[in-house]
Amino acid sequence: QNLGMYLVEHITGGFLYGGLAWGLSYFMAKILKKTAMGGGDVKLMAACGLWLGVSNLANFFMLSGVLGVVLGLLWQRIKKEPVFPFGPPLIL
Repeated sequence: QNLGMYLVEHITGGFLYGGLAWGLSYFMAKILKKTAMGGGDVKLMAACGLWLGVSNLANFFMLSGVLGVVLGLLWQRIKKEPVFPFGPPLIL
């Protein structure tokens, strides 16, 4: 694989992951009438896209979503707080 294709794969991944996260944040805020995802999460997802590339998009979103649900439930049970930081599942 040449360097040009590699760069296109990963730069496109950054824009795609970040764009999808921003879109999800925007639409969930409209539906829930409150902030659903912070700007830091959107930036972190864009950085993950730069690192992982387009080809890992589905795996990343599925794994971070499942980890988000599991860690979110644990957070609510242990910390008794309704708001959960989404950064840790993204990092994992």
